[in-house]
Amino acid sequence: HLEYFNSEEEFESADGVPRGKILLSDIEKIELQPDCMLGLTVRERYVQLKAASEEEQKRWAEAWGEAIAADGRPDFEIGEGDGKEASAAPQETEAVEAEVE
Repeated sequence: HLEYFNSEEEFESADGVPRGKILLSDIEKIELQPDCMLGLTVRERYVQLKAASEEEQKRWAEAWGEAIAADGRPDFEIGEGDGKEASAAPQETEAVEAEVE
């Protein structure tokens, strides 16, 4: 699973309590969005993760693809998005910053 925080400062100062957790098995769709965003459709909600750069966004996408394939879905594909899904989605939307190490 992935634990996420609203910001790097929250991660560093938090009591180890993440803003949320995402199980790999709950991810239905991942799209590369404009402005270094990754859009994840996770059950009933849409989550956006902000990468620091396009290079980091691509590393995130590769890591997600590898992890999801290893989790039993080798045909899972990461798509290109236009950024409209977040505004069109009726479900809850969260935007958080993410960092790949």
